[in-house]
Amino acid sequence: MSFSSRRGGFALPTVLISSIIMLMVLLSAASSTSAVRTSLKTQYYNQLSGEAADAGVVYAKACIANEPTKTPGWTNDKPLKVNTDCKGDVVTACTDGSIDPKCSVVVTDDNRIIATFSVPVPPKDSDNKYTEISATGRVVLLRSNDSSVWREFKQTTSSSLYSKLTGSLPEIGTTLANCTWKEIKLIAEAGLGDDYFNIGDTKDLTLTTGETLTMQIYDFNHDDKSDGSGKANITFGTKDLMASKRIMNNPDTNVGGWDASQSRAWINTTLYNTIPSYVQSSIKPVIKKTSVGYSGYSIINSIDKLFLFSEVELFGSNSFSYYGEGTKYPIFTDNASRAKKQSGIASEYWLRSPSRAIIASTYDLVDMAGNSSGTYATVNNGICFGFAIGNSPRYSVIFNSQGGSAVTSQNLEVGEKITEPTAPTKLGSVFAGWYKEASYTNAWNFSNDTVTANTTLYAKWLDIPAVGTPLESFSWEQIAYISEHGQADTYFDVGNTKNITISGESLVLQIYDFNHDNKSDSSGKAGITFGLKDATTSKASIKSIPSNEGGWDESDIRTWTNGSLFNSLPTNLQTAIKPVNKISSGGYQRELRTSVDKIFLFSEIEVFGAITNSYSGEGVKYPIFDNSSNWIKTIGYEGWWMRSASAMGGTNFFYCFVRYDNVSAYATSEGSHHIVFGFAI
Repeated sequence: MSFSSRRGGFALPTVLISSIIMLMVLLSAASSTSAVRTSLKTQYYNQLSGEAADAGVVYAKACIANEPTKTPGWTNDKPLKVNTDCKGDVVTACTDGSIDPKCSVVVTDDNRIIATFSVPVPPKDSDNKYTEISATGRVVLLRSNDSSVWREFKQTTSSSLYSKLTGSLPEIGTTLANCTWKEIKLIAEAGLGDDYFNIGDTKDLTLTTGETLTMQIYDFNHDDKSDGSGKANITFGTKDLMASKRIMNNPDTNVGGWDASQSRAWINTTLYNTIPSYVQSSIKPVIKKTSVGYSGYSIINSIDKLFLFSEVELFGSNSFSYYGEGTKYPIFTDNASRAKKQSGIASEYWLRSPSRAIIASTYDLVDMAGNSSGTYATVNNGICFGFAIGNSPRYSVIFNSQGGSAVTSQNLEVGEKITEPTAPTKLGSVFAGWYKEASYTNAWNFSNDTVTANTTLYAKWLDIPAVGTPLESFSWEQIAYISEHGQADTYFDVGNTKNITISGESLVLQIYDFNHDNKSDSSGKAGITFGLKDATTSKASIKSIPSNEGGWDESDIRTWTNGSLFNSLPTNLQTAIKPVNKISSGGYQRELRTSVDKIFLFSEIEVFGAITNSYSGEGVKYPIFDNSSNWIKTIGYEGWWMRSASAMGGTNFFYCFVRYDNVSAYATSEGSHHIVFGFAI
């Protein structure tokens, strides 16, 4: 069951732990005495009920996050259960002990053990606010003869809704202008800024000098807190400019950039000290990236309570500044949104970006029309500053092990990366990674993907046939798994075959070698290289014109193999293929080149182990060709192309091919020959 929220969907896990594997392991290691076995069973069932309760808490928190009022939508008469929606309304009718997967968190394979949860309405605190969720997990053991309940085990789990809050939140719908700064702090500390407010909302701030500034929300969860604990929840900036103008530096210099500027020192001391203490207590120091100015293009991190904005943060591009000074705030959509006034009159204002210029004395600014420009550091210009408050929201990450062993959930801030857990285990299967969908469409990349909502990852399992099973019986997924885990030469032999159909033509693939080709991502060798056992019945030319200029790298046939031919392969094979580096000459009397190929032709030396008509350096021989009968890939007096540009003939017209009598020969590139292609997994 699932529902949508403004931050993304939450999917209730259907399986959190293994069906009975852990119990069997415990029992097998224990004494055969009844007391020991009973104790181990009880321990297991209690753990199982506790994990069911954990699932209930996760579901309840997600339901509350989805409610506009941030309050429970269910009642004590209609508690939240596995088979209900967030209102407590029944989605699937269930009886006590029902083995329907939609009625339980866990159902074992023998339908004897099931786990469920129930969540009542949480109590309110003294401020009449909901602060804690409690869920009860229940495990029942069913009798085998009539599926009636034999025994049950219960555990209760409690979790704070807003553990960092000390105060009352305003009602949803209260405008930013009508919230106090204390209430805004509470909302931001809870990571709820974008649930309450919108980008562009405004709130007045009166400095101790008496000047009143209108602050505007520039973005949510944008700036990194300096303590490494994630993003600040709300970034504010001035809607218009301060009443007085300031210089950036005196003398005229941008050396050292924003980090070394007088303007930064003034903003983070003198100006900061004029901000009321009740707002100061909300401000989180954040990391702002800026170049070091004329002294170099390196980007350095400044830790700032208050800051000016960079060119890229306003424009999304770098016209006069160096790259790497942050990312654009979405409040800035056009020049009109960037133009600001001072005391009602359009005025220029400083950016923190040193100008990328031939002199060392200029900083970027925004002109009166909202364009990017620049001027000398000693010029007086307007001040538009910002600050950040609060913590980014936290999301639950659930690992649905799909019948495997239990994996502990994680609770992360938006933008954080999930820590890859120890791989789960499942009797008779091998773990093949975590996926974003139960359909296994997109694998989760623990190095790059970040959390943006409550997330469920699904374990993928493969059943691997025994060693000695014919290659033809393996799926491409199974072959890829074996190859990636360095077991290819344990399961298979050079010369083993597997059938494939491409565009209606039945072809036979053959293992050419193990650990032969270098993967293009520099992560080592691909485990298996496949090639055709016999050439295609169709023919093709290397190029449409008589030329080997550019060699294999610039040939028409390479474009075809890595485009149309690759796209005609079965999808599961496309997914398994690893791009590899192939070395080839750049043509007649030209240098060697390295191309990255998903599908490739073979070179002369890869087939014959020696060069007769080509250039040296185009790889090493595949052992499949140690038996010369494997050179014959066609029937009759016809040959098949190799990727090697010919060094013979005194001209740049020729490519090498394998002649019908197993001799390396060469022919003009526009000639027509059969195709023998390969790929690596």
